Amino acid sequence: MKRETKYAGTKQYALILMNKDGTDPIKDADFALSLPHMSRKTVQEISRHYLGSISWREACEVLNVPYSNLPDTVCDAIKQRKGVTHR
Repeated sequence: MKRETKYAGTKQYALILMNKDGTDPIKDADFALSLPHMSRKTVQEISRHYLGSISWREACEVLNVPYSNLPDTVCDAIKQRKGVTHR
């Protein structure tokens, strides 16, 4: 039986942190500290779906996306999305 949650409804989901080197800086206590606006029950629900971290390079390899295609900054990503040449 699927449980319904406030944010995901009945959809199954997972959380993965992507960062430069793939180290996992998040500890269990960090969820509560980072989400003070959410109830304890919601924070626990979210933390149960956290799978850990992966580097951007590892994610690109798994998804078969050239790492060199990633934008360097958020501004670059916005320009790419608008069709402005990245490099």
